[in-house]
Amino acid sequence: MSIGALQEILANFQSHARQIHQRAGCEVWRFDFNDFVYDLFYYPADQQLIRRKLGGTDATQQFVTLQTLQKLGVPGPRVIANLKGFRMSGRTGDACIVVADPNAKSLEEVLVDGDRSFQFRKSIAAGLGELLIKLHRSRMAPTRLPLEAFEVRNNKVTFSPWSPILFGVVTAARLYELGHDARRCTSAAERLRFWKLFVDEAPEKKNPITPRAARRRASDASAGREPFERLTIDGWSGVMLKRCPSILDYAIASRHELTSTFWADSMSELLEGSGEKIHDSPRAGMVYFRSLKWGNQTLDVVVKRPTYRPGIRGWWQRVRPSRARRVWGKTWRMLEQGFACELPLLVMENKRSGNAIGPSQMVVFAQVKGPTMQQIDLDAMSVEPRSRLLQDCGRLLRRIELAAFTHADAKASNWIVYRHTDGRLEPILIDLDGVRFYPWRGLGIERFVRAMRTHHQIRERDLDAILVGYKSL
Repeated sequence: MSIGALQEILANFQSHARQIHQRAGCEVWRFDFNDFVYDLFYYPADQQLIRRKLGGTDATQQFVTLQTLQKLGVPGPRVIANLKGFRMSGRTGDACIVVADPNAKSLEEVLVDGDRSFQFRKSIAAGLGELLIKLHRSRMAPTRLPLEAFEVRNNKVTFSPWSPILFGVVTAARLYELGHDARRCTSAAERLRFWKLFVDEAPEKKNPITPRAARRRASDASAGREPFERLTIDGWSGVMLKRCPSILDYAIASRHELTSTFWADSMSELLEGSGEKIHDSPRAGMVYFRSLKWGNQTLDVVVKRPTYRPGIRGWWQRVRPSRARRVWGKTWRMLEQGFACELPLLVMENKRSGNAIGPSQMVVFAQVKGPTMQQIDLDAMSVEPRSRLLQDCGRLLRRIELAAFTHADAKASNWIVYRHTDGRLEPILIDLDGVRFYPWRGLGIERFVRAMRTHHQIRERDLDAILVGYKSL
């Protein structure tokens, strides 16, 4: 690309480009020129005034990072230019231009939706290991190792334009962090095989995400900080999820970005309490399904409308944050710790409703397809999948306890059995209002076993399988 041609495009940029992505403090615009595709990462100056004064803006750091990768010969996007004081739509900011590949996919997307064959996934792991080993020897490894720092181009793992600043070496803590991010889309054997590219002995069984980091995610979810956003619709105020931090195979919404316009258009339908109900009690509230129009497809959600209970318990509920807010924060805290839970999309409150039960409240989750553990036909399953499913339930309850949590309401109706595309069954936790953040050992497994005893197809060997999974960690 010649300098003159580039200047001509940038002079009237918005007529040549289209916005394809937006994050906190950054917009990504894509444009074509001479059969090549380019991405312009635009950082408005008003969001980084202090850093501009110090000379270390995000655009400059991104340019230096990608340029360093090129000098080291590490596969990654080719950087073209760093623009300071770039004006667009009356705004002044900084920008970084890189050569884009429209066919490139994030590493997480490839692991979730890509080829499931052993040879392909082994080659992906080997390519990622080779990439990190090379940077480790150059003492230029990323400060963090999230999955979003990598993408796949032509079946080869490369760095993405969102790669963190390069500094230091690959430590065990960073490998644990990468393994935690990949937990939802890789098997334990695959993670162990990748670990042994760096270390001979097996890793410790530990969660790299500390309770403090989980509390920070819940705080962001309550305050509406990235990747969440605050919104107000017709007297209702709350927080929405814009972009899920990780792809969840059982939640289609985790693959896309949601907008406030979508929720504003769907608000009347969400508030309508008629239709198919899962639960309807004057003491606890309503739970019902909704199918919302989402572009050319539909988004199936579960709407929960809690109410206040009468008496002293209801008075205490009015003093505390609303039940919808508490479930919203608890679920995000559990998801951040790596537990398989339903995906919260929206929480809203109407504190000016003036009704007798206090502020109206609503929390919306992406619907997880599948029967509950109470409804599942155990006799239709063969011995091995049946035993593995029940062991996974016990193992999940044990993992919750090891994280110093307690699931006090782990009844059979609070589990969804999700079937993956490869036929594997996975238990997904729903309705986490019963989670307590203190280590009360044995309460969750006791509640689950007591509930499963009422299943008409349960056998003693099934209860033994639950306990085997609980004791396996």
